[in-house]
Amino acid sequence: MWEENVEIQKLNNEFRDFYNDKISSKWDENKIFKEYMQQACGFVTIEWHNIICSVMDAIDDTSTVINEYKQHWLWERHGEKLIRLYGLLNAIYCQKTAVDSLSKILWTPLQKEQLDVIDLRNIITHITDVEYWKKAYQFTHHFDDEYIWLPEHTNRWNSKKYNIKESVVKYENFINNIFKSLIRSIQNNHKTKWKI
Repeated sequence: MWEENVEIQKLNNEFRDFYNDKISSKWDENKIFKEYMQQACGFVTIEWHNIICSVMDAIDDTSTVINEYKQHWLWERHGEKLIRLYGLLNAIYCQKTAVDSLSKILWTPLQKEQLDVIDLRNIITHITDVEYWKKAYQFTHHFDDEYIWLPEHTNRWNSKKYNIKESVVKYENFINNIFKSLIRSIQNNHKTKWKI
């Protein structure tokens, strides 16, 4: 069994507490919520608040999916392998997108890194897209509990090999560091960049 990634959930709870505390401490019951969020928090649009709430929920949900996968990563049936693999890869993509969205809203520079698990997700989810076929790889049933092999379309003997566990662990370290630096930046700069 893999170790659960509880750090991102702790960071998410820390951010949720910070955000809710800052919003509620400036609440004025005489103002319409939309106006309050725009004036007190400096949001350009009320949708930013909705996105931030959705980001926090998405991080919780996707962390649950990733940790569930890690607890039950040895499979018996082929269909179950596929369901779990697609679920894992899409949860990771959703989580990374959520953190990226939060970075954009809070004016924090995005850190970029080439991640195997995102590359793998993009190949597998676009496998039937004609334009994506030009990128050479195809998803076949060449995978086990640890590795996935993606053969080239033009030469099936050449393939790209992904270690699922290593790719997920590398992603988690990356996203934990991004989220941690994002929260620290917000806590240190919220009065100048963000009015709360």
